[in-house]
Amino acid sequence: MIPWRLFPFVRPCLALIAGIVCEENDLLAPIPLLLLVLIALLVVGLNDFLYTQSLRYPFLAGYFILLIFFSLGYFAHYVSHYTNESQNNKTAISGVDLNAVIGVVEEYPNPRKNFKTILSSTWICDQGRCNQSEQKMLVSFGKNSASQLLPKPGDKVCVIGKIQKLKTNTNPATFDYALYMRRQGICYQLYAQGHYFILDDHQLPLPKQWSIDVRNRCLAVLDKYMKGDERAVAKAMILGYRQEVDKELYQTFSTSGTMHILAVSGMHLAIIANILLGFVKVIKRKKEATGWLSFVIVLIILWFFSFMTGSESAIVRSALMFSFILLGKTNRHHQSAYNVMAFCALVMLVYDSQQLFNVGFLFSYLALLSLMFFQPIIEKWWLPPDRFSLWVWQFVAASLAAQILVAPLTIFLFHQFPTYFVIAGFIPVWVSALALKCGLLLISLEFVYSELNDWIAPVLNYLFTFFIQSVQWIESLPFASIGPYYLSEAQFVLLHVSLAALMWFAKLRSFRALLLMLSTLFMAVSLSFISGIQQNEQLALTFYEHKHKPLLDVFAGRYCISYGDSLALTAQAENLYKHHRNISGIENVIYMSGNRKSLMLDGNQFYTQSFTLGDFSFEWLRDQASAHTSLIPHIYIVSEKTWPTGNALPHCAPVILDSSVKGKRLVEWKNYLEWHGHLYYSVEENGALILKKPFNLLHNEK
Repeated sequence: MIPWRLFPFVRPCLALIAGIVCEENDLLAPIPLLLLVLIALLVVGLNDFLYTQSLRYPFLAGYFILLIFFSLGYFAHYVSHYTNESQNNKTAISGVDLNAVIGVVEEYPNPRKNFKTILSSTWICDQGRCNQSEQKMLVSFGKNSASQLLPKPGDKVCVIGKIQKLKTNTNPATFDYALYMRRQGICYQLYAQGHYFILDDHQLPLPKQWSIDVRNRCLAVLDKYMKGDERAVAKAMILGYRQEVDKELYQTFSTSGTMHILAVSGMHLAIIANILLGFVKVIKRKKEATGWLSFVIVLIILWFFSFMTGSESAIVRSALMFSFILLGKTNRHHQSAYNVMAFCALVMLVYDSQQLFNVGFLFSYLALLSLMFFQPIIEKWWLPPDRFSLWVWQFVAASLAAQILVAPLTIFLFHQFPTYFVIAGFIPVWVSALALKCGLLLISLEFVYSELNDWIAPVLNYLFTFFIQSVQWIESLPFASIGPYYLSEAQFVLLHVSLAALMWFAKLRSFRALLLMLSTLFMAVSLSFISGIQQNEQLALTFYEHKHKPLLDVFAGRYCISYGDSLALTAQAENLYKHHRNISGIENVIYMSGNRKSLMLDGNQFYTQSFTLGDFSFEWLRDQASAHTSLIPHIYIVSEKTWPTGNALPHCAPVILDSSVKGKRLVEWKNYLEWHGHLYYSVEENGALILKKPFNLLHNEK
C-alpha cells in the first residue's frame, strides 16, 4: 500500500492534471461536471448534518477532495481557453495591408529568428483610426533591422507593418508553432516594414523592469570581458540570454544531450542559495543559518534572479521548491521533497494550466522526480572504495537516474536519444557548474572591486572554452545520437505507466506492480510490431498544406510515390513531410516528375495525370479542367492553375482541392462543385488531409 498520507499533495496534483487533460481533449462537458460537484457537496453536507454511520465519511471525503481538485484543473483550463479566445476576438484587425501598432517590447529581439520578439500592444491604428487593444503579438523586425538601434525590453515602440494571424500547421507529425504560441496567449504576428520608432523606455511593471535593468548591466559585464561563442554561452547559462547562441551550436548541444545545461535551472539556484547561506553562516558564526532574516534575504535574491533570467518553468519550479524547503528549515519542520514538488506543480498549474503542455515544465518535473527516486537506488549498486570514486559514481548515478523518466518524452518529441548521456552528465555538467560559479563571481566583483576581474576573466574564458569543446567532442563521437525513433501517443502513455509501475515495484516489491509493468511494456512493444505489419500493406494518400507548392504523397506499402516538387522543399522537410514518412515506415521514395511518365508497383499504376490503388482510381487535374473519360475515378484532384469550365465533370465523384487552389480560384471551384453537387475538401481552408482505404470523404467540407 502506497503511504499517501506522507505526501498529501500528490493525489490532488494528479487529480488536477487529469482535469486539465480532460478539458484539453473535450472528454467531459462542463455542466455535468458542475452538477457532479454540487451533488458531492450536498451528500457530504447531509452526512455532516445527519451524522449517520451508514455513510463512510472519511472514505467519501477523500474522493470528494479529489473531485474538487479535478474540477479545479478542468475549470482552470476552461477559463484559460475562454480568456485567450475572448482577448483575441477583441483584437481590432482590419485586414488592410499596413497597420501601425504601439506597444511595449517584452523580450530581446532574437537574431536567429528574424529579430522576432513579443510585443504587448496598446493601440492598433489603420487608415487614420486607432483602436485600443491590449493584446500580445509576435513582431518580426526583419534582417534589415540589424543596422538600426534594436529595441530592448521595456521600450515603447511604434511599428508599421502587416498583421497576420498565426496559421496552424496541419501537416501530420509536425510541430504546430501556432498552437504553441496560442498556449501563451499569442495568436497574431506583425511583420515590420521599413522603420520603427522607439517612443519611450522603462515601460514594463516596476519589478520586471528593475530586473531587466540589472540583467542589462550584467550582460554588459560579460560583453566587457568575453567574446565569441564563449560569451554567447556564458550569457545563456548565467543570465538566460540565449539570443546570441548560433544555430550550429544549438544543434551541437541538442545532439550531445546537454541542452538542459544551457538553460537556467535549479542548478543555478542551488549554487546561489549555497553561496548565500554560506555567507550568512560566516556572518552569524553559527552552524546553521536558518533564521528568519536569512530566509527573507535568500528568498528575495532567489526570486529576483528567477525574474531576471526570464521566469521559465524550470527556474520558477526551482524557486518555489527552494522557498518551501527553506521555510520548513526555518520553522524546524521536516518536509517531503515529493510533497513539496507536487504542491509547487499544483500552484503553477492553477496559475497557468497551459504549463502542463510546456516542454520545459514536463522535462523539469520528470527529470527532478527521476533524480529523487532512482538516484539513491542506483547509488546502492556499487560502494566506491575512495572519495574520488564516490564523487564520480554520484555523477554517473545522477546521469542514469535523470534519463529514466525523461527518455520516453525525449524520443516522443525529438525522435532521437543521446547515446553518451552519461559522459554528458559528468564532464560538461561539472565544468559548467565551475564556470557558473566563476561567472557569478566575475559579475559580482565588477560592482565591488573590478580590478580583480582582470585575473578572473581569463579563467572564465578558459572554462567556457573547455566546456564548449567538451560538448563538441561528445557530439563528434560516432553514434552521438541514435534515431530516428517514433512513439505513438498510446506507446508514450504505456511506457510512462510501465515506469510508474516500476517505481511502485522498486518501493514496495509488489507482484501486482511487476505484472503491470511487464504487461504495459509488452503492449507498447506489441503496438510497434502491429504497426509494422500494417505498414507493409498500407494504402494511403496525404495532401500536405504548403503556401507555395502543392505536394501529394501516395503510400503503397513501404513505398512513397511523391507528386509535386518535394525535393525543392527539402529545407522545409521537418515541418512538412519528413516525420510523417518516417512514422509510416517509408523506405523508398519515388518522384513522379521530370522524365518519369508511368510506374507499375505491386499492381498499382501511377501516371502523371492519374493513378490507381487496387480497385480505386484517382484523376489529377493539373492543366485542364476537362477530365479523362477513359476511367471512372473514385476521387478527382484539382491542382495548380486549373480553372473550372462550364461543363460538368463526367462522373459525380468527390473532389479534393489541394493547397495550390486558393483565393478567387478557390471561390469559383467551390461554387462550381456546389452547383454540380460534388462533395469536396479544400486543403487551403481545412488543412492537410490523410485518406486511407476505402478513401471516403464522408461529408462536404466547407
